[in-house]
Amino acid sequence: MEREQRSEFRFSTATPNPVGDLAATRNVFGAIDSSLGLRNRLAPVPAASDPRVEFYISQTAATIYPLKAFALNNVASYPVYLPGEMMLIIAENYARQQQFPNAIVALNAIRTKKAADDVTVLARIRRPMPVR
Repeated sequence: MEREQRSEFRFSTATPNPVGDLAATRNVFGAIDSSLGLRNRLAPVPAASDPRVEFYISQTAATIYPLKAFALNNVASYPVYLPGEMMLIIAENYARQQQFPNAIVALNAIRTKKAADDVTVLARIRRPMPVR
């Protein structure tokens, strides 16, 4: 796997995105609240501070949170995997092998990437960790 290679499902009006089509035309999909339905320690606190919430959903009324991002419309493509997720797997692999400097390098590649580096699922992450 190439680290920068993107793999995505692409759609058109002839072969529409099924989730986007249903979300746009029938409004049957959406988050249940601004925490994306996550509870307790999994929920972003506050949700407004987590840019993934704004990327994935919008709020159109007090209790209505329709999907955005990969379900924005019936031709929106969505990734088979996110390159950042692959980098997390690489970092975890290094850590399990006790290769912590390599794991930190892989994590820092994620922590410092820009929106243009991926499919714009960006967590506005802090500065890199030092390699020791």
